[in-house]
Amino acid sequence: MADTPVAPRVSPGKGKTAGDERTFIEFFAGIGLVHMGLSKSGWRCVYANDFDPDKHEIYRAKFPDAEDYFHLEDVWNT
Repeated sequence: MADTPVAPRVSPGKGKTAGDERTFIEFFAGIGLVHMGLSKSGWRCVYANDFDPDKHEIYRAKFPDAEDYFHLEDVWNT
């Protein structure tokens, strides 16, 4: 069995280069609980959606830059 190369684990902020940025998308984002957990580990959300306007308002309150990537609509319509 051939050895499979494994990418080294990089702690956020240590030894990172521009190509090391970790990004994620958040379908059915709700109030952003996944975003809260991943952002603590250095991940950046690049797309999020939900169809509930109330949840969208809570999400925006927690993440002010959400207007750049949050889509308030059903995923079947995106």
